[in-house]
Amino acid sequence: MLMLLLLLLQFCIKFVRFLFSLFVGNICKASHLIPKPPCPNPGTDSLAWTLVLLMIGLMVMTVFIQVMKRRHWKHALLTFEVQNAMLRQQNENLGRRRSKLHEENTTLRAGMEVTRQEFVAMQAETMLQERAMWQHEMLRQGNERLHLENVTLLRKKETLLQEIETLRLATAAATAVTNATPANTDTNAKEITATATATSTAINATNSTAMAKKKKSKFSWFKKHFH
Repeated sequence: MLMLLLLLLQFCIKFVRFLFSLFVGNICKASHLIPKPPCPNPGTDSLAWTLVLLMIGLMVMTVFIQVMKRRHWKHALLTFEVQNAMLRQQNENLGRRRSKLHEENTTLRAGMEVTRQEFVAMQAETMLQERAMWQHEMLRQGNERLHLENVTLLRKKETLLQEIETLRLATAAATAVTNATPANTDTNAKEITATATATSTAINATNSTAMAKKKKSKFSWFKKHFH
């Protein structure tokens, strides 16, 4: 760099002298046809050196400005590299954070899926419990209905037993009467036998009807609710 500046300085000095020798100096006398360059005046050297110094000052100022610009550019480049490194580090941190958030999101989704399956299972279990409670309530109501029917049948049975007892007493009385009047034995015996047979048939029919109603009501209720 220094050698280049020195060569440039020498070239500038020679160029300035050549210009001043052309436009300011006297033309030398010559005996030949080819004219020589004009001869410089004695006072042109100071002006040339002044111009040379001005050019040197300009060159030094230009070099100084370029050096300062280079330093500024170097500082800006260093700042840019530091900022770029910081941004790269922040980008890496954001990438790691995004990966971590993605893993947490995946874990939360898996947990939500497990919770949803548990909720579905609990809902199904709740429905089964509600159905079991409803069936239990139906069974309880059916048991109450059957109990009432049993009570009714027991009352009817007691009534029938009372009627049978009454008929037995009547039969005993009729037998006593028959034994007391032998002349009407055949007629009374036939009437008593017919009456007893009809009464027995009515009692059996009543019992059969009651039992059939009981079984029918019981099985129809079970078929209605649990078939």
